[in-house]
Amino acid sequence: MKIKTQERLLACGMTAALLFILGLIATWVELQSQPPKLQQLSLTESFASVTRLPSSAPPSVTKPATPALRRRTPRILESIQSERSVSAPTQRVLPTTLQLQQKEIPLESAHRNIDGTSVAVTARVSHISSALIPSQRAGIQQSLRQVPRAATEVTGRSDPPGISLGIERPLHANRVLKTEEAKKIIQWIRVTESDLPPGIQRHVGYQPGNLSATALLEYEGESWEIYLMARMPSEELHVVIVRGHATYYVVDPSFKRDGRRFRVGVVRRSGGQITGITSEERAASSNEATAHYDVFLAWWDKLRLTLQ
Repeated sequence: MKIKTQERLLACGMTAALLFILGLIATWVELQSQPPKLQQLSLTESFASVTRLPSSAPPSVTKPATPALRRRTPRILESIQSERSVSAPTQRVLPTTLQLQQKEIPLESAHRNIDGTSVAVTARVSHISSALIPSQRAGIQQSLRQVPRAATEVTGRSDPPGISLGIERPLHANRVLKTEEAKKIIQWIRVTESDLPPGIQRHVGYQPGNLSATALLEYEGESWEIYLMARMPSEELHVVIVRGHATYYVVDPSFKRDGRRFRVGVVRRSGGQITGITSEERAASSNEATAHYDVFLAWWDKLRLTLQ
């Protein structure tokens, strides 16, 4: 009985396998017998039916998706171009800053134009006066351009520009300028005229119409600044000598208008420029006054040699 049952099951299985193979062959033959276009349509329809998913949104929402993106693209490009056009003017700020910084160049070029100045002291005048306040620079530049022409009219020698005049210890103590010498100093001030720093102007009581000049000298290994003012029309000579932070103010006694005066003080500077002086009266006959006045005379004696 068992053998017969196994034979029956085997026969049923073989029958089912044959039927399955025959079905596949029949399907393949049917597909091959159809036209190519119909076959493609049937395949695409079958794939479309499989890939379609149910959607709750209305069909009108999905259709304009691609056109909407196409319409937004030019707007994005326009916004990028507008941002570039807005940011372009900001890139021109840097040249404007450089132009503001280059406003100092004319003063420096005027300083270089002094090459060939016949008196070395006058070459240092531009270096001192270039530290003045901006409101005075226009007038200083004009005076600096006039220095070389004026100096050549009264001198015949040439010293390297930018070097201060070095002097030795005064040989003649307690010497007083003669009227002729004082007039020559005033003439030199007129030729090499330059503005005084604001602190010096207040210290000497400078007024419009007065003559002024500045110079440097080397004495005993130190640099001294000399500020001169001739009060017009009396031609009274005022001398301020600055040694570091100390100031020595002398009114020349040559014309004996106010008599000899002497003040000692301390300078205040801002950016290298003298903005103020605090001083006190000292005896005009003191050794201190005589020593600094003699330094001024020694400077003039050596400068006078360069003018001959």
